[in-house]
Amino acid sequence: MLLVQHGYEGMSMLDLQRETGLSRGALYHHFKSKDELFAEVIDTFFIATPTTPDQALDITSLYAFYHGYYEHIKSVFKVLRENLKEISPENDFSMFSLGFDAMKRYTWYREKIRIIHDEVKKIWIHVVKTARETGEIETEMSDEHIAGCFIYLNEGIGIQFTSEGRGQDAEEELIKIWDSFYNEIKTES
Repeated sequence: MLLVQHGYEGMSMLDLQRETGLSRGALYHHFKSKDELFAEVIDTFFIATPTTPDQALDITSLYAFYHGYYEHIKSVFKVLRENLKEISPENDFSMFSLGFDAMKRYTWYREKIRIIHDEVKKIWIHVVKTARETGEIETEMSDEHIAGCFIYLNEGIGIQFTSEGRGQDAEEELIKIWDSFYNEIKTES
């Protein structure tokens, strides 16, 4: 897809017309503008891909939850990578680039991302609170800060490794750091 390869600014409807072989009329019958096409791509590839954890995750243990969440993250990125596999060899970078382009352009997209982020954060806070109440963890950090550490480590590692061209290695590094952080806050047995 030209959007993935060249980004929003680097693609024109004429380029898309040439690439697809569609007539101008056929192309504009489906999408009235490049902006409408881009919004549809973003909605299909990012919003329609499930990003919140599956209800089946174990929320009674922080350790079990973050390991299940890790598997969830891997499956989400597998779906996104498969969707973009044939389009761009640098698909991890392309995914982030398209997402950032969308955030720049669309308030509706930023709002959807904020809502998803808030839902995920609530789940993490609940799990951390439960882990504290059951004695699984013991720390002076607030539940919100612990949840934030897990969430922002995930996001930061993803962006950093992708910017270095090592997006595929991010998942392995993430679980190592999550395990290290967990070991710092778990109750000594």
